[in-house]
Amino acid sequence: MTQVASPCVNICNLEGNICQGCFRSLEEISNWTTYTDQEKRLVLELTVVRKIQKEYQMGEDWINEPTFLHNATLGEVFVW
Repeated sequence: MTQVASPCVNICNLEGNICQGCFRSLEEISNWTTYTDQEKRLVLELTVVRKIQKEYQMGEDWINEPTFLHNATLGEVFVW
Protein backbone atom coordinates (compact mmCIF):
# COMPACT_ATOMS: atom_id res chain seq x y z
CA MET A 1 0.00 0.00 0.00
CA THR A 2 1.27 3.48 -0.83
CA GLN A 3 2.09 6.05 1.80
CA VAL A 4 -0.66 8.58 2.54
CA ALA A 5 0.36 12.01 1.24
CA SER A 6 -0.23 15.22 3.14
CA PRO A 7 -3.30 17.17 1.97
CA CYS A 8 -1.42 20.46 2.39
CA VAL A 9 -2.03 22.82 -0.56
CA ASN A 10 0.20 25.64 0.76
CA ILE A 11 -2.77 27.91 1.49
CA CYS A 12 -2.31 28.24 5.24
CA ASN A 13 -5.16 30.43 6.43
CA LEU A 14 -6.63 29.56 9.81
CA GLU A 15 -10.27 30.12 10.68
CA GLY A 16 -10.54 29.18 14.31
CA ASN A 17 -8.56 25.98 14.66
CA ILE A 18 -9.05 24.82 11.04
CA CYS A 19 -6.81 25.53 8.05
CA GLN A 20 -8.94 26.78 5.16
CA GLY A 21 -6.49 25.32 2.64
CA CYS A 22 -6.37 21.67 3.70
CA PHE A 23 -9.20 21.65 6.29
CA ARG A 24 -7.07 20.00 8.97
CA SER A 25 -7.02 21.13 12.58
CA LEU A 26 -3.82 22.51 14.09
CA GLU A 27 -3.46 19.27 16.05
CA GLU A 28 -3.81 17.18 12.88
CA ILE A 29 -1.26 19.33 11.03
CA SER A 30 1.25 19.13 13.91
CA ASN A 31 0.85 15.39 14.38
CA TRP A 32 0.62 14.38 10.69
CA THR A 33 4.12 12.88 10.56
CA THR A 34 3.48 10.72 13.64
CA TYR A 35 0.08 9.38 12.52
CA THR A 36 -0.26 5.88 11.10
CA ASP A 37 -1.58 5.55 7.55
CA GLN A 38 -4.98 4.56 8.97
CA GLU A 39 -5.06 7.71 11.13
CA LYS A 40 -4.04 9.80 8.11
CA ARG A 41 -6.87 8.32 6.03
CA LEU A 42 -9.28 9.15 8.84
CA VAL A 43 -8.01 12.75 8.89
CA LEU A 44 -8.54 12.91 5.11
CA GLU A 45 -12.15 11.80 5.62
CA LEU A 46 -12.58 14.51 8.24
CA THR A 47 -11.22 17.12 5.84
CA VAL A 48 -13.87 16.16 3.27
CA VAL A 49 -16.62 16.61 5.87
CA ARG A 50 -15.23 19.97 6.95
CA LYS A 51 -14.93 21.20 3.37
CA ILE A 52 -18.54 20.20 2.64
CA GLN A 53 -19.67 21.96 5.82
CA LYS A 54 -17.82 25.08 4.74
CA GLU A 55 -19.04 25.02 1.13
CA TYR A 56 -22.66 24.64 2.13
CA GLN A 57 -22.33 27.08 5.02
CA MET A 58 -23.61 24.61 7.59
CA GLY A 59 -22.10 26.69 10.35
CA GLU A 60 -18.93 26.50 12.34
CA ASP A 61 -19.65 23.03 13.73
CA TRP A 62 -16.28 21.63 12.76
CA ILE A 63 -15.68 18.02 13.64
CA ASN A 64 -12.76 18.82 15.86
CA GLU A 65 -12.97 16.94 19.13
CA PRO A 66 -9.43 16.30 20.45
CA THR A 67 -10.23 12.66 21.21
CA PHE A 68 -12.29 12.04 18.06
CA LEU A 69 -9.33 10.84 15.97
CA HIS A 70 -8.21 8.39 18.63
CA ASN A 71 -11.69 6.96 19.30
CA ALA A 72 -12.96 6.70 15.73
CA THR A 73 -12.28 3.96 13.26
CA LEU A 74 -11.89 4.41 9.53
CA GLY A 75 -15.30 4.89 7.94
CA GLU A 76 -17.17 6.06 11.06
CA VAL A 77 -16.90 9.68 9.96
CA PHE A 78 -19.62 9.23 7.36
CA VAL A 79 -22.05 7.43 9.65
CA TRP A 80 -24.63 10.11 10.41
